[in-house]
This record gives sequence, structure tokens and C-alpha cells, in this order.
Amino acid sequence: MLKDIFFKKNISYVFLFFTSLLFILSSCSKNEKNPEPKTIEKQDFKTKLSTQQASFEQKDNTHPPESISTKSQTSHIKQRVFKNVYRKLTSDSTQHISTHNLSISSQNKDRQFFSKKEEPILDPSCSDEASLHQFSFWIGSGFNYLNYIQTSTSETESGNFSDQTLSAISIGADVHISNKSKFDFQYNQVSGKISTQGETTLDKTDLVRKSVAIDFQYLLLQKEQNSYTLLFGLNEHHVPILSTDNEKSLVNLLDNQLLTASFGVKYKRKHKSHFNYEASLNYQKLFAAKSLNGHNLQINPKFIFDGSLGVSRYFDSGFYLGLYWSIQSIDFEYELTRLSNTSKGSQSILDSNIQLRLGWDIL
Repeated sequence: MLKDIFFKKNISYVFLFFTSLLFILSSCSKNEKNPEPKTIEKQDFKTKLSTQQASFEQKDNTHPPESISTKSQTSHIKQRVFKNVYRKLTSDSTQHISTHNLSISSQNKDRQFFSKKEEPILDPSCSDEASLHQFSFWIGSGFNYLNYIQTSTSETESGNFSDQTLSAISIGADVHISNKSKFDFQYNQVSGKISTQGETTLDKTDLVRKSVAIDFQYLLLQKEQNSYTLLFGLNEHHVPILSTDNEKSLVNLLDNQLLTASFGVKYKRKHKSHFNYEASLNYQKLFAAKSLNGHNLQINPKFIFDGSLGVSRYFDSGFYLGLYWSIQSIDFEYELTRLSNTSKGSQSILDSNIQLRLGWDIL
């Protein structure tokens, strides 16, 4: 029994071994027969590719087929890369050329700017292209010294009077009408007193000296920071004259008006530190005179002039602050007739003041 069982088991093992061996051999044979369809598929792909290329070449030689080989893909990729690089290079070159041209044009503009000559300016505080409607205003006050000398045929009308006061007030304005011309207006007033000497008795001792000047200024020459200007003006002066009232045995302080025409020159220099320096000198010619008290007055002028020196500091806001010294001298001979009495004499007035001025340029 045991032998039979052992025999049957061996037969079963052998049978399994042979069946597995046959299965392995059959699978290997199948694998050896399969390569032939692959070659067929490769041949079919080549034929399809050749037919597609021929059809695309017949339709349009410029458009590549949708399904192409790896070599054609790489060639197209290279072409695209080359085109992109070419576009980048051309854009960079054109941009470089444009920037180069811009730099050259900016250099030319800078050269033209620095080589451009400065145009004449009327006032150093103004720009090179002054506005036609520029307006300047200033006000000043300071110390004044007045020396008044009168000699007459009457002893009561002769005297040497002088006064120092801090009541000097001045107001001025400029109106520009072009780059080379402007009108200048000035008003000056000084209050003082005349002290009596000896037996002379005055009806009043208060004295008010007034003067008004209107000038037309024309720029004659502008050289770098220096300017030379011609001055043509009209002036009004109020001067006192001592006259005796024989009926009342009293000396009157009469107010008289002198009208003069002036001609002068003004020099100005603009400094880089915003400081301006100026000097002016005017000669005046008398052409009319009258007594404001209603008497008959005749004037024979000797010499009349005025001058000034000043320095000012300009600020960016248009304001400026300056220190000015001005002087005025009036010498003349007179003949005054009141009622039936006529008195003759000469007079010399020296008016000097130092002022601090605050101004503003309005564009």
C-alpha cells in the first residue's frame, strides 16, 4: 500500500514538472515570433510619414506638418530660438542707438545752454527774461541830517540852521515796461526844526522837507554782472525861505516849490551771493519855481544834484533788505517880493540820510 501511494505521488510530481516545462517552452516560442509585427508597424509608420509629407508639400510648402519627426522638431525649435535671439539683438541695438542719440542731443543742448550769452537785464534781482509787468515796491526809514544856510540883505532873514532827526521816511516803486526800460517813483519826507538865533523870531519852527522824483530808466549797457542805466526824470522840491513881515515884526517860514528836470547815470552790480550794489548820480536843471504862500518868487539856480549809494540782499521769496545812503544839494539865488517889500539872498541846502529799506518784487 505504501509503495502504491508513493508511486502515485511521484507520478503526480513528474506530471506537474512536464506540464510546467511545456508552458515555459510555449511562452518562449511566442516571444520569438512576435518581432515580425514590430517591423511591420515601423514600415507602416514610415510609409504614413512619407505620404503626409508629400501631401503637405503639395498644399503649402511654408507650413510644416502637424506630426513631424524629432529632427524636424529640433530644426524648427532652432529656427524659433534664432528668431527670438535676432529680435532681441535688434531691439537692444535700436534701443542703444536711440539712447545714444538722446545722450548726444542732451549734450548738444547743454552746450547750447552754457554757450548761450546772457541777455541784458534791467534789474539784477530779475531773471534773464524779465516780465513786462513786473512791479517792485519798497519803504525805508532812517537817520537824516539837514544843513540849511540862508544869507539875505536883512539881518533877521540870515542864519545857519542844522538839524539831525530820525524821522526820514521814503517810499518807492518800480514798474517795468520792457527788458530795458522802467519807470521809478520816489517820495521822501523829512521833519525837523529850525532854531532861532539872536533877535530872529519865527512864526513857526517846524520844518517839513518833501521831494518827489519820477524817473524813466533805460538800460544802456549790460556786461556780465554789471549794468549801466541812463536816468531821465522830473523832480519836485519843497524848500523853506525866511521872509520878514514888517507889519507884524515877525519872520515867516515860507514854503516854496521848485520843479527840475534831471539827467543821470546809475550803476548796478549783481553779486553771486544775492547781494546787489548800486550807485547813482543826477544833475538837475530848474525850469519853474513858485511860492506856495502867494508871493512873487524868482529863482536863479546855481547847482542842484543828488546821488545815492546802496547795498541790498535779495531773497528767493522776492523780498530784499538794503542799506542806502543818499545826498541832495540845492544852491540858488532868490528874489522874493511880498506887498511892497523885496528881499534878495541866496540859499544852500544839504540833505543827507541813511536808510534801511525793505522791498518786494512782484511778478
